Amino acid sequence: MKKFDSIVGVSKAFAQEAVKANPTYKESEEQIMFAVDYGHDNAWLQLEVMDFGDAIKALKRGLVVRRRGWDCLSLVVFKQVPAHITGEIIPKMQSLPDAAKKFVMEHATFVDYTDQCLIYNKDTGEANSWTPTISDVFAEDWVVISEPE
Repeated sequence: MKKFDSIVGVSKAFAQEAVKANPTYKESEEQIMFAVDYGHDNAWLQLEVMDFGDAIKALKRGLVVRRRGWDCLSLVVFKQVPAHITGEIIPKMQSLPDAAKKFVMEHATFVDYTDQCLIYNKDTGEANSWTPTISDVFAEDWVVISEPE
């Protein structure tokens, strides 16, 4: 499988393949854009490495990423799915202490989980909230994990 330096390069290659397979696509910009979008969804697994911007885009698409430069190869990052937790569920939650449940129920009666990422250790099963370091932000060694290593 060929490796590319950017998502744009991968998307263009997919679009060119679509036009080559069906020359009528050349007549329709919309169809070419469809081919690019299709390629974009499959592009992440073909990148050798990514910068942080591409890693964020991959996280937004629900993919699992990590840095090659991390000492622990067991660490990965993924974005949690946004969730609206209602007052019926809050008392049953194992992830909140009783005082927090009481506080929430006295004020908003719901919890909206949004825009959270976890750093997960696949060896230990431990998950923590993740905030990138400045080194992570400027790193260009991000990779998508396509299957367990």
